[in-house]
Amino acid sequence: MKIVSPILVALFALSAVLVSACSGGTATIVTFTHGAVTPTTIVLGTDGGAVGAVRTFHAEAAADDGTSGTFDATMVTTSVDEAAGLERRLTTIVFSVNDGADQLILSGSAVYPAAGSTIKTAATVIRPIIGGSGRWSGARGWAESTHEVDGSWTHAFHLEP
Repeated sequence: MKIVSPILVALFALSAVLVSACSGGTATIVTFTHGAVTPTTIVLGTDGGAVGAVRTFHAEAAADDGTSGTFDATMVTTSVDEAAGLERRLTTIVFSVNDGADQLILSGSAVYPAAGSTIKTAATVIRPIIGGSGRWSGARGWAESTHEVDGSWTHAFHLEP
């Protein structure tokens, strides 16, 4: 047993070093902000409160590095819980700078109040990053979208190394 014990200790130590080396470092955070958004709703005869309702959004956005660009989003209602007053919506958002050469894309589903076109103010939704182009080519990680109290938005992209 005395021979096995030092070998096991060495293997555990080596494993810890390898896990640490492979973790790659810390995430980079890229933040975009934009003003309040008003959707265009694409389901005639409703205010969007139906399965299949599509909302589209567009706004001018600014990145934390001082570059400006656009925010474009499509949101589709996939289920409605009338008793709870909630909807589940699938959303894809594209942030573009440098005339679209550099893009960050997030997509995912979240629960929204049925009475509104977006999440409530002071609320946050977390979605996965599904890719990027240009300087963000191959982007992965997660994004945190916060509807600020003043109606504006902050989107923090946590880019994995």
